[in-house]
Amino acid sequence: MSTVPTPTTTLTLDEINPASFDFWLRDDVEGALAKLRHERPVAWHQHPDSGQGFWSITRYDDVAAATRDWETFSSAYGIQVMIDPGDMQYMSATRSMISTDPPKHTKLRGVVNRGFTPKMIAKAEGAVRERARRIVDLTNRLLAGGDKAFGGTREALLQAAGELREYGLWLGKKRLEHPENDLATVLVHAEVDGEAMPPEDLGPFFLLLIAAGNETTRTAISQGMWAFTQFPHEKRKWLADLDGLSAAAVEEIIRWASPVMHMRRTVTCDTTFAGVAMQRSQKIAMWYISANRDEKYFPDPYRFDVARTPNEQGAFGTGGTHFCLGSHLARREVTAMFVELFRRLPDIEATAEPEKLRSNFIRGIKRLPVAFTPA
Repeated sequence: MSTVPTPTTTLTLDEINPASFDFWLRDDVEGALAKLRHERPVAWHQHPDSGQGFWSITRYDDVAAATRDWETFSSAYGIQVMIDPGDMQYMSATRSMISTDPPKHTKLRGVVNRGFTPKMIAKAEGAVRERARRIVDLTNRLLAGGDKAFGGTREALLQAAGELREYGLWLGKKRLEHPENDLATVLVHAEVDGEAMPPEDLGPFFLLLIAAGNETTRTAISQGMWAFTQFPHEKRKWLADLDGLSAAAVEEIIRWASPVMHMRRTVTCDTTFAGVAMQRSQKIAMWYISANRDEKYFPDPYRFDVARTPNEQGAFGTGGTHFCLGSHLARREVTAMFVELFRRLPDIEATAEPEKLRSNFIRGIKRLPVAFTPA
């Protein structure tokens, strides 16, 4: 099979700006990221709205190194580059486990781990659809960034975060009064250092689990559907061995989709990283979408290959304390969706290019029309 050439871009290095929401609507994004990775792997970019800047990290090794060094690159000041220090007074009530560092992060993670056992994951598949639709509309506003269809402002993001937090507290109160065998009950009855989890931790916990669990998985599924339409031979390959290739195929779908394009960290002290001097309080963006195309780790990275092995994709993180808690659940959900789709509707395919979400955080698809022959 011939190698897929590395995409190109018409942009100069100085014109490439991943801070801009409009950048992610371009057709040459992959080429621009490749140019950064090869020629300016640690690059300073200015946010066009806030005027605040940040460092972009685009190579796999550098993303992994920053991820593991939580003492130098902290999660405690926000995980999106569009959030600036001045916003944290509004975000403090919605800062979840993902916006903490050890040792607090380790303790909180230990609590929620109890809700991700195989038994609890199996129960999650029976979620109530009517409630889920309402939650989806909130998470769209929270993670859609600059897309006007979902608010398109920092104020809309903060409002959605607050509403999700209040929903979580309401649900927690119900489970305290009437426990059930579910994750919400596990959380509200959990203890940290011998004490019940306070509302300032409990509410954000629900926000994180609801938003992260919804948006990332459906993005992987929709991006996967578009990939199979673009690479029909890979679909035929999987159909020929649906069970045998499922694990490898799902890993490749997640690599290809890279649903969360970046995570932000904040520099805690003046340091030098990958030969670049960084100052205390500056932000860095770890671009997973670029790391997942790094030729050092993924030979022929622009070829969608459902049999790719090895495939140490970094969409769930590249190790360290913040590795995605729901990675096993996400894999199970993506597997179940495509296996059922291809068994029942083997000819399903997209009929037009996707409408992209205007965001520099989630690689979302707003609309993807499909056609199939009813079973």
